[in-house]
Amino acid sequence: MKLSFLAEMTEAQKNIRNVLDNPTEINKFKYHVWSSKTSGVFSHGIDLAYFLEALRLKDKSKFVNYTKACINSLYPIATGFEDRVITISLVQGDALGLGFETALASDLIVAEESARFGFPEMMFNMLPGMVSMSFLTQKVALPVIKGIIANNKMYTAKELEKMGIVDLVVPDGQGDSAVIHLIRQYSTREAGHFGLKKAFRRKYPMDYNELIDIADIWVESAMRMDNKNIKMLEFILQEQRKIWEKDIMDV
Repeated sequence: MKLSFLAEMTEAQKNIRNVLDNPTEINKFKYHVWSSKTSGVFSHGIDLAYFLEALRLKDKSKFVNYTKACINSLYPIATGFEDRVITISLVQGDALGLGFETALASDLIVAEESARFGFPEMMFNMLPGMVSMSFLTQKVALPVIKGIIANNKMYTAKELEKMGIVDLVVPDGQGDSAVIHLIRQYSTREAGHFGLKKAFRRKYPMDYNELIDIADIWVESAMRMDNKNIKMLEFILQEQRKIWEKDIMDV
């Protein structure tokens, strides 16, 4: 995710808060949905071009600025704008690294059958997942978390549904309608669902400072990446650009 995109997200979230804080508008915004317009990709995670530039310059401040921008964008989703909004991730393709974390930030994950999830960072001798531990702790037990983060495995939507991480898996092409149906279901028992959300957050609070502290560990790990792994990331960036160019041409 590019810094410009993260800035746009932050600005959009300010607008959402303005609606939520307005007594006359309070009941008009109750659900927030993440999705992607890029075919086959929910999110490939960090902005590799920015990441590689920071590595070449050995500029720790660039890493810190990026991680804080990511956390400032994900934290409102992870907390449901102070438990006033139910957040949903619709995954219709690959969700890798920070992209997987972005999906995990939501209360609910709806995924199409071909969706894949994973943390590839260990392949590059890096701490996998910038803040994934904190998000996964809200869903599964620690031994499961260790396995998911550290084993380099790509998981299918069905596999994560069995673990309790993905909430609903639907056939490809039916994700949009499934989310609409899910919101309609929730709206019939809205008071109960929002009450459960608040009670859960009281039991399992999301600590902003914890996210920042873990992200700092991630930065230290990133700064130690060697030239071999940097070259691997450069190759991946080239492949990502091919996907983006194809997607633009197909529009």
